[in-house]
Amino acid sequence: MSVSRKYVFNNSFPNHYRSSMSEDTNTDRSSTSIDQILELTNEIQQNFDLYCEKKKKFCAKAALKIGIRELPHKETLEETGKGSSCWEYFDDMNEIFGNRENVRPDYLSSSISSESDINSDVKIKPSTSQQKRLEIDIQKLEIERNEREAKLKIEEEKLKWEKEKFEKEQEFKFKLELERINKEFELKIKEYNFKN
Repeated sequence: MSVSRKYVFNNSFPNHYRSSMSEDTNTDRSSTSIDQILELTNEIQQNFDLYCEKKKKFCAKAALKIGIRELPHKETLEETGKGSSCWEYFDDMNEIFGNRENVRPDYLSSSISSESDINSDVKIKPSTSQQKRLEIDIQKLEIERNEREAKLKIEEEKLKWEKEKFEKEQEFKFKLELERINKEFELKIKEYNFKN
């Protein structure tokens, strides 16, 4: 543990608070002794990095090391009286208040086929700031579309140019190969004529 952490941990409370805290024997702390509390603070001080990263694991290990066997008992809701209870008049009250018809009666909800029928007559006009934002957005979209179209044209022209270049190269190679074959043929004919 670094020196600064030790300093902060040891000196986080002024001396008069520390002494009053150690002398204080509240009924809340009666289940744990002062020695156990001091052991726990020493354990935190020694393993501060683990404490910061994984507090639950650290607390479990520290409790085992100190020897705390009994964990505080939490009372359930039923024990405190805050849990659900059975009321003897519940069925009667449910019969009175629980069996109500739907909020949207059938005769009203079936007469209207959809919400679009309701809103078809009403046209909402956007405010001027919204209208300006919409116009700006439309202009941006048009600019982007024009840029994409220009890029596509450039790509098409580039492909067309590459295709023409490839065809010319192939034609030139074909002519060279044809001339080479003709020259070889002429040489063979001359050799044959020379031998004969």
